[in-house]
Amino acid sequence: MRRLLLPLLFLCALFLARQGVCSEVTISNLSLGTPNTGSGDVPITFDISWTHSWRSSGAPDNWDAAWVFVKYRVGSGEWSHAKLNEAGHSVPSNAAITLGLADTSSAFNISTNPGVGAFVYPRNTSTGSFTASGVSLSWNYWANGVAITDNVEVKVIAVEMAYVPQAPFYAGDNNTSTGALRQGSSDTDPWYVGGEAPLQVQSTTGNGSGSGQSEPLYYNPLVDDGDAAGAVFTIPEVYPKGFAPYYVMKSHITQGQWVEFFNTLTATQKSARDITVAKGDSLTYRNNVSWTSGNATLPDQGSGATYEHVGMSYLSWADVAAYLDWAGLRPMSELEFEKTARGPLSVVAGEYAWGGASGTQATTISSGGSGTERAQSGANVSYGDHAGVQGPLRVGSFGYGVSTREASGAGYYGVMDLSGSLWDRVVTVANSSGRSFNGARHGDGILDASGDANVTSWPASSGSGAGFKGGAWNDAALSARVSDRSSAAVIFADRESGFGGRGARAALGESIPASTPTPTRTATPTETPTVTATATSTVTPTATSSQTPTRTPTSTPTVTSTPTSTVTFTPTATPTITPTSSPTTTPTATRTATNTPTLTPSATPTVTPTPTPAIQSLPLTETFEGPGVVNQWVYNTSPYTAFAAQYASAPAPLVGSYSARVESAGTGRPNGYTSFVPSSTVYVRFRFNSQRVSSGNNVFMTLRDSSDTILCSVGLRNATNVFRASPIGGSTVDAATAPTTGTTYYGWVEYEAGSGGNAICRVGLTTTASRPTWPASGASGMLAVSNNGTSTASVGRLFLGRVEQVINYDVIMDDIEIRSVPF
Repeated sequence: MRRLLLPLLFLCALFLARQGVCSEVTISNLSLGTPNTGSGDVPITFDISWTHSWRSSGAPDNWDAAWVFVKYRVGSGEWSHAKLNEAGHSVPSNAAITLGLADTSSAFNISTNPGVGAFVYPRNTSTGSFTASGVSLSWNYWANGVAITDNVEVKVIAVEMAYVPQAPFYAGDNNTSTGALRQGSSDTDPWYVGGEAPLQVQSTTGNGSGSGQSEPLYYNPLVDDGDAAGAVFTIPEVYPKGFAPYYVMKSHITQGQWVEFFNTLTATQKSARDITVAKGDSLTYRNNVSWTSGNATLPDQGSGATYEHVGMSYLSWADVAAYLDWAGLRPMSELEFEKTARGPLSVVAGEYAWGGASGTQATTISSGGSGTERAQSGANVSYGDHAGVQGPLRVGSFGYGVSTREASGAGYYGVMDLSGSLWDRVVTVANSSGRSFNGARHGDGILDASGDANVTSWPASSGSGAGFKGGAWNDAALSARVSDRSSAAVIFADRESGFGGRGARAALGESIPASTPTPTRTATPTETPTVTATATSTVTPTATSSQTPTRTPTSTPTVTSTPTSTVTFTPTATPTITPTSSPTTTPTATRTATNTPTLTPSATPTVTPTPTPAIQSLPLTETFEGPGVVNQWVYNTSPYTAFAAQYASAPAPLVGSYSARVESAGTGRPNGYTSFVPSSTVYVRFRFNSQRVSSGNNVFMTLRDSSDTILCSVGLRNATNVFRASPIGGSTVDAATAPTTGTTYYGWVEYEAGSGGNAICRVGLTTTASRPTWPASGASGMLAVSNNGTSTASVGRLFLGRVEQVINYDVIMDDIEIRSVPF
């Protein structure tokens, strides 16, 4: 027996004694439950809490959430991303949880499309601090290739995000901002985004009339690296347009989060992601990250000023993409950026993230670098390279002590720092590289060997397809406007002091509030309000949004903990299965930038707990994929490999539909297990064809109890292909007739626990999907029956494979169904 070491890394530990400081998310009381050696999973349990939480019952109809994921390492090896099961997670009654897949457009598969994290968020309408005690995530350690005897270190990481509900919106601000999206070369109406269907962009003058919701879309030119004015193209359905629900980080990646990420990388990956090559190891423009070898640090600059909550700068596109891949997130599109800031409200010409056309520049910083850092009272935006603010601010700091969206500088849905401080990196609609972005493809937690993101549908490391939105601390005020696109397609691969980033995720399965606002149009103001770079006082906007959230959240991301205890990973029984190895990744070549921007920015960038379904799927890694699909599991090597999956506890009936192909040459043992709710009676139906056996007793299906004792086995016997039924403790019975090779048959297996020491195993073959009429005993035609077994045990596992040496074995099966009631 070995121990799982569980470090709880409180990054804010230096500030715990001070009021209102510390990171917004805290993970505590981390522990492991008892590993299930029959299914290869273990519960990871913890408490989670954060301040400035909310769930609204009216506009803006959203909530905040913590995106939670798990990293682990075996011994002193490299850190890896934990694969989470589809079911088996739980939260207390005041919370909700939604699993996040790497690819939200595909079904869960523990090997190819596992859970990479989960959202935890308030279930009920609320504001203020939120705590969920006893949150439990089900980790499939087998799928990660972890053995019960391994010494494993685990940590849980959380990032604050805000939910953006489904709703139509406008992109563009009546042609006030540079490159703002509009509906014609002569029509300044903004784009109307009313769905996720493909958007057809045309070359049109527009007429400036109508509601704006049915007029053609026109492409307005950019300064650099975008298509020409009036370009004709299609924005495909997979590109995230902002209409469908999604989550977005409340604020930029912080320096504390970056160091947490960086310190889990290999030495080679660290060299690729080392931002100190651009800024040095000293405190530079408020970036405090230091690294030469080993782990990066945030040195104390005095009085606990480590800058861990300050936005992370000097991030190239490749850096941002790597962090998002590692965290199981994805980039945000430029349309999602406008939706996040503006929401479903009417357009205000020249507006900033808070819905007004003017704001108050940050000019001084108090408690610099600490958890209580903030700008002077009344400030709500950082821009203009002011001498008193030479670098990004503490994320979300404008929201402390204020109660309105404008005062906090927040977007409609409570997302912070969308205007100023650091550029947000977004995926553009302005060129084909950006338009090929698939919003369903999220990070899998794994980088390639060189340290780059490995998601092929994202813009390359050169930055082609990615751009900048939102402005930065050292750029002009006008670049911070919501619809400004002067740099939205700029291809720029370098690191600069104003470049940051944040991530997003597609939302699936959340409980969406009842009301969804519908945009309304307003007349274009006759004058265009502006913000000057020298402004230092609050200016009342000449135009304001028609709706303001009553509560403005702030955000400060965060992460894990310091060792408080160790937990013994004690198996209940020695497993008989060898876990599969973790998938490897192929490095993605780094592309170099081809253009230099005209504008050089200096900066960056559930739900209800999952119910147990009545019909359940059984993903044995890539083995099973549904009715009619074959050749999904091919085995022709030795020694044997093992596959595992688990059914969550559920009432009968248990039903699954899967496909498998098993091939063998030599003396290996291909096999697959699944565990399900033990039952005294189990019924199995499967369809198969193309079977052959040269020698030996080729058993390819076995029902076993939870301790792995065989209760009933079914096999193709010798070269005759005769079906054989063998109940434990009873006589082996063969079917009288062999099936014809290449013909489709349905196999039927039933096991009933013994009554009075008498277990029954029934095996049958039919050429239709109709259940055969079972004789009381003996064999009849294609049927084999045995009822003199002695076992009274309930079935706990289904085994696919063989138990004896066989050569030249090929069986194709699909439509496998398991029930606890008769067909």
